[in-house]
Amino acid sequence: MSILKQSVEIERFLKNPDPAVVVVLIYGPDSGLVTERAKSLVCSTAGSLDDPFSIIRLGESDLSGDPGRLLDEANALTFGQTRRTIWIGDAGQNATKALELIDKNTIDALIVITADNLKPASKLRKFAESKKFAVAIPCYLDGLASLNTVLDGELKKSNLTITPDARRFFIDLLGADRQLSRREIEKLCLFAAGKKEITADDVRLISGDVAAPTLDSLCDAVGEGNVDKADRIYNRSTTAGTSPGAVIAQLIRHFIMLDWIVSHSARGGSSVPGLVKQFRPQIFYQRHRSVEQQINLWSHEDLKSALQLLQQAESQCRNSKLPTEAVGERALFSLSMSAKRRQRHGYNQR
Repeated sequence: MSILKQSVEIERFLKNPDPAVVVVLIYGPDSGLVTERAKSLVCSTAGSLDDPFSIIRLGESDLSGDPGRLLDEANALTFGQTRRTIWIGDAGQNATKALELIDKNTIDALIVITADNLKPASKLRKFAESKKFAVAIPCYLDGLASLNTVLDGELKKSNLTITPDARRFFIDLLGADRQLSRREIEKLCLFAAGKKEITADDVRLISGDVAAPTLDSLCDAVGEGNVDKADRIYNRSTTAGTSPGAVIAQLIRHFIMLDWIVSHSARGGSSVPGLVKQFRPQIFYQRHRSVEQQINLWSHEDLKSALQLLQQAESQCRNSKLPTEAVGERALFSLSMSAKRRQRHGYNQR
């Protein structure tokens, strides 16, 4: 049907998708933006992200050897008035085969497909770009305009404004990955809660958090599989007043960073050391060697699982009935032990 490239038309479509569209392919190098847009579309269609009767999550492996499963799921009945939504993550060749069956049948479901960066010759892209019932939405790394748009949206939600010099200073600190940038923006807005305007001093305070070097060391210890060091820094940090939730949030940012480097390295064109230097916000040069070592211990799938574990821990930390120190300690131990096992077995994803 079409390729949506302009932010305005993309946002309009995500909020109010055309009922005639059956397949939406969301892909690109910015994995955070891919996920964000997919979630927005699924919510618009199904009303939420967790309705088991309206939303079906599938992966490439689910369609391996059984491409007809997608058609079966699309034709299944739903309860209520919501449109059945099928979300296929990390799509590839198996999804393409399954879509060929969809092309020959009439369905009333919406199929949302997310994928990494796809070349123009990709069969998945060709399918989405050529069919009348499909839409392709590329997600490229954020530039200045996109970062300012995201910042303005979060400021509006928090009833905050920002001075011009603070805006310039803060935007320079952000990277190109939407998910990581949004977390940094949310952190700034939370820090400034109760104020009317964010100043450059506020940005300096949040970016120069005295706990950051300590937490960076903790994140590197977890990623390297240094269990004792991670536990020691965690206990010292929480005793000094750093909340377990802040530790988990820092670990999430760290593992998003690792995933960005692993994903871009897998596509070729740039070396791991080059990607480490290129990453924004900049990684302190004394950490480069550690980060490069961590990249050799974690695959894309491993990092996805790690982020799911951390996001669950972050959610548990918000529950006042649970001992947050224990939640954080359990997450740290699980991840650092996982890295230690890979190190012990000489694991190298490359």
